[in-house]
Amino acid sequence: MNIIAQEARKRQAVVKLSMRKGKSFASRMYGVSLSSVKRWCKRYDGTWQSLKEKSHKPDSHPKRKIAQGTAVIMLPPPCASFCS
Repeated sequence: MNIIAQEARKRQAVVKLSMRKGKSFASRMYGVSLSSVKRWCKRYDGTWQSLKEKSHKPDSHPKRKIAQGTAVIMLPPPCASFCS
């Protein structure tokens, strides 16, 4: 089992304990913050896959050079009179 799955399964255990004993108790038992437990409980849908870490990569950036879906076309230089 890889580290991502291990973390998600640990979070699932925290969420399940918080459902039985309370969020504050679960956060103390596992040594995680109460805000993390609340966030995981909100995101939990019954599977450990829902608790996997999400990407932090932004979808867009205003200073990005090339927009998604467009391609740069490189044209050859125009032929001058010395090209024959």
